[in-house]
Amino acid sequence: MTNHSNSNVLSETKKKSTDEIFQEISEILVRSVAHNKEITMESSITGDFGADSLDQIELVMELEKQFGCTISDEETGKIKTVGDIVGLITRLSNEEPS
Repeated sequence: MTNHSNSNVLSETKKKSTDEIFQEISEILVRSVAHNKEITMESSITGDFGADSLDQIELVMELEKQFGCTISDEETGKIKTVGDIVGLITRLSNEEPS
């Protein structure tokens, strides 16, 4: 059985600009780790927001849910800044479903 909901979410994500993706990620960050802090593309997930490893896992789970994608452990380990997340989500949303 094919899961159409994930492909629909990714299709919708493909239509979004980098600014729109950044905005959605910012909203997730405010709820999870950033709270009332300023969010920029250069913001460090651990340095600026004080996220620990559990926070990062929860953040990745929320991103996967929001954008209908799967983020590997390897990709998770490369996430250091908000810009890294935006780039990753943009790349994943442009990949063809297998």
